Amino acid sequence: MNKTARLITASFCIVLAGVIGFYQFKLSNVKGNKQVVVVVAKTIYSGGMK
Repeated sequence: MNKTARLITASFCIVLAGVIGFYQFKLSNVKGNKQVVVVVAKTIYSGGMK
């Protein structure tokens, strides 16, 4: 159960990162991109640690 939950969390984070990255790319906001990358990286890291 715990392993499955971790896998779902990781998959969700990856999909979320892809969606955010896509919208940020469309906006072409370099400063925004940097912030999003940091937030997404932290989210994936914390999600993977749980």
